[in-house]
Amino acid sequence: MGLTVAVRKRVNGFALDSSWKIGNELAVLFGYSGAGKSLALQLIAGLMKPDSGIITTNGKACFDSTKKH
Repeated sequence: MGLTVAVRKRVNGFALDSSWKIGNELAVLFGYSGAGKSLALQLIAGLMKPDSGIITTNGKACFDSTKKH
């Protein structure tokens, strides 16, 4: 199960296009300054809404741009 992220978000001229899956293990999000790490975490936490895509945890959709919730 785990976490599935496949999202797109544009903020102030920056475009994040991220897609990845992790199971029930430890994961690390790393990259250069300005790469979108904090933005990705804000999207996963629900603090910001992706422009499109899907976020699921343990098979349950937390966000799905194809559905209205």
